[in-house]
Amino acid sequence: MIAWLDALLPPLDPTIGFWLLVAIAVEAFVVWAYRRARQRADALPDLYGEAHGDVTRRPDA
Repeated sequence: MIAWLDALLPPLDPTIGFWLLVAIAVEAFVVWAYRRARQRADALPDLYGEAHGDVTRRPDA
């Protein structure tokens, strides 16, 4: 690892590191499953998009 980064990060207990990796994997799976469900033709409506409109476009575009 880079020396300055190594100096900033305290050494982690391997158990904590393992559970951090598990938490990251679970979060990644939940995001993937949510996005996949939103792409289905019979998906639930996007309530935020209906309430606020297309927030991905600039108003002056």
